[in-house]
Amino acid sequence: MKLVEKFSISAILLVLSVIIAVSIVLFIYQRNIFINQIQQSYVSQLKALTEVTKESFYLNNDLLLLNYLKQVKENLGAAYAMVIEPRNGEIIAHYDTKYLGKVVTDKSGMKAKSAKSLMKFTYINKQGEFIFELCEPVYIGKLQKGVVRIGLYQNRINKIIEENFIKIGEQVANITLIALILGILGAILLGLRMSRPIKIIAKGVKLIGEGNLDYRINIKSQDEIGSLAKEINNMAIRLQELDQLKNDFVSSVTHELRSPLTAITGYVDYLLAESSLIGTEEKEYLEIIKKNATRLSKFIDDILDVAKIESGQIDIEFSELQIAPVIDEIITLFKPIAEQKKISLEKDINNDLSPVNSNHERVCQILTNLVSNALKFTPENGKITIKAKNDTDHIVVSVSDTGIGIPKNELTKIFDKFHQVKGVREKIVGAKGTGLGLAIVKGLVEALHGKIWVESELNKGTTFYFTLPKLNK
Repeated sequence: MKLVEKFSISAILLVLSVIIAVSIVLFIYQRNIFINQIQQSYVSQLKALTEVTKESFYLNNDLLLLNYLKQVKENLGAAYAMVIEPRNGEIIAHYDTKYLGKVVTDKSGMKAKSAKSLMKFTYINKQGEFIFELCEPVYIGKLQKGVVRIGLYQNRINKIIEENFIKIGEQVANITLIALILGILGAILLGLRMSRPIKIIAKGVKLIGEGNLDYRINIKSQDEIGSLAKEINNMAIRLQELDQLKNDFVSSVTHELRSPLTAITGYVDYLLAESSLIGTEEKEYLEIIKKNATRLSKFIDDILDVAKIESGQIDIEFSELQIAPVIDEIITLFKPIAEQKKISLEKDINNDLSPVNSNHERVCQILTNLVSNALKFTPENGKITIKAKNDTDHIVVSVSDTGIGIPKNELTKIFDKFHQVKGVREKIVGAKGTGLGLAIVKGLVEALHGKIWVESELNKGTTFYFTLPKLNK
């Protein structure tokens, strides 16, 4: 999982948790507000009834109170609305006149009769219904003239609250959904913004690790990411300096080795030419010296080629070149070695192959390295094929073998300097090589404005492909 995905998921989970928590708190808060509002509205109705009752007492207008009690009954859907006498509990006003003069004897009535201030309580009536009652004494001056009572069905109140809760829930859900969408978008954008410099650093580290020491990470922020980028750039500069010191040292050493090596080879050739001066055993020793001197000379040439390629100082003169004769030349060169190892060396070239703009010596060097490698890693009775075909604006040359193959995890490293595939080197009979051949091949192909790649399957073989640009006439 990518870093941006991990960060985004973590941020989304955090946002989701916060939004859910806030939504729950908001829902509870809204619910409590509504419950308080509905209770306050009932209290307001009770207060209004109290004032009307006082006015009715002042004016001695029973009809005014009766009409208002009926209105309260209808507006609230109340179980009852009445005014009782505080001393004996007699009903002195009721929306239904048939109850006038009756005395309340139930517990709720007795409790209401004793009220000295606003009182709220719940009880179960004779029909088993829950009743929420509000009652308040009515004073004329300091004299208590009655007690106002309003009884409400609790299930009706609950239904009103439930319906409102659904509305509140929908509102909270909509707010939560909008907040969640914005939170997710914000988390994703934040994740992208946070991961962008990390991706830049990762790309830079990869390029520097691949040897591109000229690359610099362009992050100017003054935070920890910026500091990390700065340190990596400093590391690349230091590595570049060390790499240059190494190249200078290697170049110097190889040049210094050339002179004594040339002298050794010259004296060996002289002694071998003067066969009368040496015996058979001495001649055999001299041949061993010459063989190893030649091998060391090839190694020095490889190091110098790599140094020239890396420094961009390799000299290449481009000219028109026909690839078919070059391939014939390479096959002629390696045919004896292939026959000695019982390996079939073949070619497969298009008849209408276009000429290329390239360099004869360097193309020979590329094919020599590739065919030499193929011969090393192909067992007896194997097959090596050199192919060439036209493509859009270039030709494609390939060298295929039926050898031991290269593991997939090694394919990306195969062109690195001094890299040799683990477990393969031990299978080679004879000279092991320096690990510079493919690095030189890659450098030469790119210097010739081409591309190179490899395909391989273990125990089935390997194919190296490279392109050369066609001659632009």
